[in-house]
Amino acid sequence: MTSKRPGYYVEGKYFRDNYHQARARAALLSKQYGRPVAVLFLAHEDVGHPNTAVPYEVSRVQQTA
Repeated sequence: MTSKRPGYYVEGKYFRDNYHQARARAALLSKQYGRPVAVLFLAHEDVGHPNTAVPYEVSRVQQTA
C-alpha cells in the first residue's frame, strides 16, 4: 500500500473512516466485476499514530445476484 493515511480502501480508492461507503462501493464493484472485492482497513497505529481505531482488517464483499 502506497498511502500513509488511516482509513478504508476499496480497489485503491480512499474512504477515510467511512466504513459503510467503502462496503457499498465494494458491493457495487463486486457486482460489476463478478468477483469478491477486498475492503482494506489501515489502522492509525499502522501509520505511526496512536491507536484510535480497530486493528488492521481486511474484509471481502461477495458478489450478489
